[in-house]
Amino acid sequence: MKSITKSRVKPKLQKRNGKVTSTRREMFLPAFGGFYGTHWEELLSLSEQLYAEMHAAELDGDDAPDEIELREMLSEFSDGSKHCTSIARSWCACFEEKMSKTLGFPLKLKFERLEMPLDYRLMTDRIVATVPMGTVKRLFDLSEKDRHRGLISNLSDWLTPMPHYTDLVKVWTGGKPLQRWDKNELFVLFDAFTDPEIDDEIFAEIGDGVATTAFEDSVDWKKFEAKLARRLDPRATRPRSASRERSKS
Repeated sequence: MKSITKSRVKPKLQKRNGKVTSTRREMFLPAFGGFYGTHWEELLSLSEQLYAEMHAAELDGDDAPDEIELREMLSEFSDGSKHCTSIARSWCACFEEKMSKTLGFPLKLKFERLEMPLDYRLMTDRIVATVPMGTVKRLFDLSEKDRHRGLISNLSDWLTPMPHYTDLVKVWTGGKPLQRWDKNELFVLFDAFTDPEIDDEIFAEIGDGVATTAFEDSVDWKKFEAKLARRLDPRATRPRSASRERSKS
């Protein structure tokens, strides 16, 4: 699996009973639709199209590159991984805001990285964030008050459940230390409190603006402008002939 991140956040550590433990845990965020066959994938293409249209409208002359050629140039000098990661980071921030408002306390999530699968037939992109153990404990307590019905319901509703997880609900809730819950287990816990429509809500709220800004930041504009200048005036980069150089000397 391919991981995309600018920097790896080192977990905060504290001493408990003489042992060093992490105060934050990594988890997969629930509900994110990913960039394959979704409205988020469409945004990637629309952002590129928007900037191609903008540049095409600014250029005059019969020899100016058209929108199709400009899109090819933008694609050449843009970083798709950076584009997706920027959107995922904004998605994490919006998810944090909405969930904190719903639950009545801050989750204090921190974006860590975007993991993109090698084979989209098996899974989709996943956002990895870190969460304080205090937040995990509060959610677990809320789940326990509800007899963990949300956890059980989520596992039973999965179309492709993981066998080694589906049989462990009693282990999770019956004594496995929260500090040992992995990213998937924490995903299931958070998913029990997540509105299944939240991805659509986040898309409607931040989609267009975030995708456009993210695409702009992913383009190497210096290289793009240089190639565009050469395309508009090929003579500017045409090598001078030896005879012309001698005539000037």
